[in-house]
Amino acid sequence: MTQPIRVLAAAALGLTLAFSFGCSNDRAAGTIRPVDGPTPAEVRAMRDRDRRNAIRLVERGDKAFSEGDIEEALEKYAEAAQTDETLAAAWNNLGVALMDAERYAAADAALLVAQRADPGDPRPSFNRGLLNYARGYLRQARDFFAASLDAEPQYLPALWGVIKCDRDLSQSDRETLQYVRRALLLESDPRFVESLRRMRIEIEEQLDDRTDG
Repeated sequence: MTQPIRVLAAAALGLTLAFSFGCSNDRAAGTIRPVDGPTPAEVRAMRDRDRRNAIRLVERGDKAFSEGDIEEALEKYAEAAQTDETLAAAWNNLGVALMDAERYAAADAALLVAQRADPGDPRPSFNRGLLNYARGYLRQARDFFAASLDAEPQYLPALWGVIKCDRDLSQSDRETLQYVRRALLLESDPRFVESLRRMRIEIEEQLDDRTDG
């Protein structure tokens, strides 16, 4: 595979020297170095292989996490992220496991990588919202929940996150009402549906009172 490349490179070098204005000692003449390395097809094959290996490592990490073995999960997720740095699931799950281990700064860093690796996935932003909410940073948490909804407007966990933050911050407004109405269309648990209905009525009454005032 590399021999033909070197032969062609040598031929090209000969042509370059031949057209160097007849001066064999012309140091300004460009040279072509022999090119070695994988072909584009080989690069794609290696990336596909890395992606498959990384996915398997994520699955092993998921199994360890579900069994409560956080250290094993962290190891597998980190190995997956190293194997394929573009695999958002590896970084996202690593961030979640780091959150569980209360390593919050590292968790946020991993989730940020996941968010950038796949902007269309609502989960990394949502998990950053959870991380901030758990630490009492409600406004930052709301921003991340809203970013999750920018990625996927029908992502129910993020809808609940925004609604919860607005309620805790006592800042329910028309936007909150729209989130509640959207969540009502998606929520299937009867208990949560009833809770959303009560919230909708309460916010509508509050908005009416503000208008009358």
